[in-house]
Amino acid sequence: MIAAASRLGKPLLLLQAAKSAGCLAFKPGGPVDVGELERYLSEHPEVTTAQDGPISKEIEERLKLRAERRMKEHKLDLAKRVVIPSDEIRRTFTRYVVANKSKTWAAIKTASQEIGLALGLTSEQMLIVEEKMVGRVRVAYEELARCEWGVAKCAKCGEEIKP
Repeated sequence: MIAAASRLGKPLLLLQAAKSAGCLAFKPGGPVDVGELERYLSEHPEVTTAQDGPISKEIEERLKLRAERRMKEHKLDLAKRVVIPSDEIRRTFTRYVVANKSKTWAAIKTASQEIGLALGLTSEQMLIVEEKMVGRVRVAYEELARCEWGVAKCAKCGEEIKP
């Protein structure tokens, strides 16, 4: 799309407006048909005006500068750890869940053996105690697995945050 804007000498915002208006010059994942785009723009002059007035290179440059500034601010926030990327949050969460499960299963095994020794149970009886404990914990984990743990939502608007 940038190449087409350059070839036509038109602002990129104008091409984006034409695309969102339904211009057929834009093929999914392919090149832009510049001839078709020129025809569309000449036939649809309403596309050349945005909600805030006519689309110009000056507006486009200001928007580009603002976007670059926001990207720099975002990178700085990441470096300062003011914000944490959602994929890092998911990885950390998954690591904690796996560690918790490992510790839980180890605790069940140890607890069943300690209970068995304290009560004088046979090894078969200790296995029965362990199986019952595992069954109860498995039900709890299955219930937790049905929750939306992997979904991060914005605190302000409540929308799901995509990685």
